[in-house]
Amino acid sequence: MHRVDVVGNSLGVRRELIEGIKSLLGWRREFTKRRPRLAGRLLGVAEKLTGSKPPVSSGCTTAAQTFGQQTTADPLKLDG
Repeated sequence: MHRVDVVGNSLGVRRELIEGIKSLLGWRREFTKRRPRLAGRLLGVAEKLTGSKPPVSSGCTTAAQTFGQQTTADPLKLDG
C-alpha cells in the first residue's frame, strides 16, 4: 500500500512539473516579444538623461548603439 502511494504521488509530481514547464515556456515567449520594446524604452531613457541622441559612428555595433556607447581599443604605446 505504501508503494501505491509513492507511485500516485510521483504521477502527481510529474503532472505538476509538466504544467510548470509549459508555464515557463509561455513566459519565455512573452518576454521575447517584449524585448524589442524594452530596448526602445531604454534608448528613450538614455536620450532623456543626456538631453539628446547619442552620437553613433558607422562602425558601431547594434548593442553599442542601443546603449549610446562607442567602444574602441586604445593602441598600446611601447616605450623602447
